[in-house]
Amino acid sequence: MPSAPADAPGLEVRGVSKAFPNVQALRDVSLDVRPGEVLAFLGENGRRQVDAAEDHQRRLPADSGSLSMAGQPVKFANPLEAHRAGVRVVYQEPEIVPGVAVAENIYLGELPHRGPFIDFRELEARVRADLNRYGFTKVLR
Repeated sequence: MPSAPADAPGLEVRGVSKAFPNVQALRDVSLDVRPGEVLAFLGENGRRQVDAAEDHQRRLPADSGSLSMAGQPVKFANPLEAHRAGVRVVYQEPEIVPGVAVAENIYLGELPHRGPFIDFRELEARVRADLNRYGFTKVLR
């Protein structure tokens, strides 16, 4: 994917609409998300925030509208493809694997490996880098 200026949107959403039988879930939603930016969809329960988030990952394809990254049109075939492109969705009730470390849940689906085994040293380095990037350095002590 081509690089874009630092102030350019990382993900551009334009005119996204989604309807279900008897319900207009989204209507002409547009937004820009800059690289590294974290946004929250807020609203009353049942007001379709999850539909908007899932559309960006293409779990529920939109009826109309478009997505682009770094100025290039994109269509994600599935959530893993969106994840690999850097689009992440964190739900209010996180989908976690019980009995697995926090770091493993964060990188679920893309755990670093050394041969057939999880590379825990690399995993910890990635989590520390992410925490530092988002200003959580005090948590690491």
